[in-house]
Amino acid sequence: GTVDGGVANMNNLTVNSPATLFAGRVGNGIALGTLSTDAAGTTTVSTDVVTGTTLDFNDAVVTTVSSTLTGTTLVDFAMALTIGDAAGENLTVEGATANFNGTVDGGVAGMNNLTVNATTTLFDGVVGGTAHLGTVTTDVAGTTTLSAATFDAVSFDFNDDVLVNETAQVGTTANTTLVDFAAGEVLTIGDAAGENLTVEGATGNFNGTIEGGVGGMNNLTVNAPITLFGDVVGGMTSLGTFTTDDAGAGMTTFAAAATCVTAT
Repeated sequence: GTVDGGVANMNNLTVNSPATLFAGRVGNGIALGTLSTDAAGTTTVSTDVVTGTTLDFNDAVVTTVSSTLTGTTLVDFAMALTIGDAAGENLTVEGATANFNGTVDGGVAGMNNLTVNATTTLFDGVVGGTAHLGTVTTDVAGTTTLSAATFDAVSFDFNDDVLVNETAQVGTTANTTLVDFAAGEVLTIGDAAGENLTVEGATGNFNGTIEGGVGGMNNLTVNAPITLFGDVVGGMTSLGTFTTDDAGAGMTTFAAAATCVTAT
């Protein structure tokens, strides 16, 4: 059944169980305060709405229907998150901060989407390593931090600033059709020397500016038949090595606003 608070955002629920199931809406009538699960086992979300001030999932999470999880201040996944157990079951996460500290996978490869509407978003575990996602989308507000080695999905649509703070690959030639960084936003590669970014897919669009974290010490490699640079590259902090591949009959396009500053 449904789970609601008695006073909006003022009543907490803590569940300490190796097997937890939410099959009815949570906080849809009156939002909870903090919803917490313990580290043991798995929480299954089989409802379309879960709402509270804070959603703190300390165990593995599986969503089995299309769901929106809203934590007005925080949504935090400590362990593995699996989106869907059938094609077309998608997940939207909303809140001021969204932390994906564990791995994120689809239930059916390429068929489950993730949308994150948060001011601060962190991916600290591999995304799509076991079963790649469909579309990964972030909203315009704030910054998304990529702090894992690999990200695999059919498409990536980053609408906010993006910070890569370890060597990472976004997209794969096998699965990815589009990696898109939005106009008016900033892609920063690394927050220390030697942290590099590889982008792979059918199309790579860098519509906003691109900066290194440390001048001349962060590399960008793009392996895509179609690549677009729509704004300044290395204008504030130069990149290290900037490389595109020779895939097919592809083309790298520099729009009128684009200039490029690198160390090599």
